Amino acid sequence: GVRVFTPKNCEVVRLEFRGENIGKAIGVLPKRKLENGVPVRGVIVRQDFNYTMMKASDLHRYTSLKVSRVGQRQLVPLRRSMEEVE
Repeated sequence: GVRVFTPKNCEVVRLEFRGENIGKAIGVLPKRKLENGVPVRGVIVRQDFNYTMMKASDLHRYTSLKVSRVGQRQLVPLRRSMEEVE
């Protein structure tokens, strides 16, 4: 049926869309033989209502997105001499 929404200003309206989510694999990912129970590693890119799965190394080839790496290092202050640490 038809649903009519008449929200007040700034009131949140949540719309639900039901349908199948279908995706396709591109790049080197579909060239690998899939086995039941073996995980597939890649990234899923959604554009509009289309889902595409690819390896991160193929991202620049099929999209305008770029891969970045984030590094983290933790420094722990130590107020002991190295001889006391073991």
